[in-house]
Amino acid sequence: NSSAAAKEYVCRKLALAGSARSVPALAALLEKEGVVFEAARTALQAMACPEARGALRNSLGKLSGVRKAGVLNSLGACRDAESVPALKLLLVDSDVEVAAAAAAALGEIGTKEAAEALAVARSKAERTLGLRFADAQLACAERLLAAGLKAEALAIYKPLSDSQQPAQVQLAAKRGLLRAIQQKDS
Repeated sequence: NSSAAAKEYVCRKLALAGSARSVPALAALLEKEGVVFEAARTALQAMACPEARGALRNSLGKLSGVRKAGVLNSLGACRDAESVPALKLLLVDSDVEVAAAAAAALGEIGTKEAAEALAVARSKAERTLGLRFADAQLACAERLLAAGLKAEALAIYKPLSDSQQPAQVQLAAKRGLLRAIQQKDS
């Protein structure tokens, strides 16, 4: 029965010092609106325990709109590879912002599975999502390249550098290609 301000304060403290024992209480707050939701989401995102990421994943089926997109952003920021199957399904969500947030999260996660999901989804995506999916693919390629997965990064950069792509996508992909080529093989 605490006020929203009190709940927000406690969430901020749990973001700094919370543990797996804090997760159920924070997960329950994901069902609230406004500042309490944001504080709980931010606290769970900051916590390193797998239970926190699990709570974020489990909340996806209960949320919609901007709140669901926020949780997707958190999963991306956590680079939660276990979220990839759920994120793949959300790439075709009827809410464009949710689909775009799922793509961005996959880009941040940056695994081979995430890259494959983005490539398939972008080939079928509506024009309105095309640039956002391309941006996610570029982010994914950066993550793969940083992880030493040069071949996987090149497989993303090459088609994005094609002359049929928008100019800004081509430019970013060509820069990525150059970085990949300059990178020494591990």
